Amino acid sequence: MKSTEIINDNLDYTLFSWSQQKNINPIAIERAEGVYMFDYDGKRYLDFSSGLMNVNIGHGNQRVTNAVMKQNAGGELRNAIVHNESTR
Repeated sequence: MKSTEIINDNLDYTLFSWSQQKNINPIAIERAEGVYMFDYDGKRYLDFSSGLMNVNIGHGNQRVTNAVMKQNAGGELRNAIVHNESTR
């Protein structure tokens, strides 16, 4: 998929929170590493938006990926409201 197709699909199918829907200029991001995102032309952007709703641990943090995979290896549903092994 080309960058322009991604941007057009984004404009057609995404509801952007905290934005006027027709006054935005989204960027097609190809990949992300750490605190940076890269577009299809290789331009690097500092990801300032990740801190709006959550804590930025970086994109592609292998330590976090490994921890998620380890926790999900059991296959059971994990719910913080219900007491189970993951809430101890």
